[in-house]
Amino acid sequence: FVNSDAIETGIEIISERGQRRPADWPKHPVPPARAEVSVVAESGPEKSSRAGHKDRAPRPENWVHVGAVADFPANGGATVKYGKVQIAVFNFSSRGEWYACQNMCPHKNAFVLARGIVGDAQDVPKVACPLHKKPYSLRTGECLSGEPFALKVFPVRVTDGAVHLLLPPAEQLDALLATELHCVRAAPGAELACSQASAAASGTNGARAARERSAAVSPTA
Repeated sequence: FVNSDAIETGIEIISERGQRRPADWPKHPVPPARAEVSVVAESGPEKSSRAGHKDRAPRPENWVHVGAVADFPANGGATVKYGKVQIAVFNFSSRGEWYACQNMCPHKNAFVLARGIVGDAQDVPKVACPLHKKPYSLRTGECLSGEPFALKVFPVRVTDGAVHLLLPPAEQLDALLATELHCVRAAPGAELACSQASAAASGTNGARAARERSAAVSPTA
């Protein structure tokens, strides 16, 4: 991460046939998140609006410093950590613009969007997932291929070489996008099943080899 020395695994690693590999992708598309987050939180009553309810005054905007301009590659992205959430920040230098969104591609819950390819589609700035090429608008977060996926996007402000994001409270965003909630994990018993399958395959191959050796030394009638 640009702003942290923490290391997070975006997909669980499992053992199979004596080797380590990423867990399988979900067989079905991951449903898009329905929860909403407000970039500007609210607190404190201000005036009555209707019986039993109060209007609330907004808190000051929460601009969070995430790094320096030099930390983000030109026409590319890098990942920052906020609470338990990974956020992709893009320096779209050819347009003179900055964008930020969740780092997780909702298609397969892969934390890779910061490594995606930035470009534009009919003047709409976009990023394409580097794994399955799903394209997303960096302005709105909508999936430009028309599929039912969407990203959370966040305003970016650059002042005196410092990059800031306008973000909701960390605990609010954690409840929706924490890495631990979405990391692709092996199905229960997957490692055991892989080990049993490997053992079974070894046993079958061993029996076949024994039969072949036996046939090779048996006298012909």
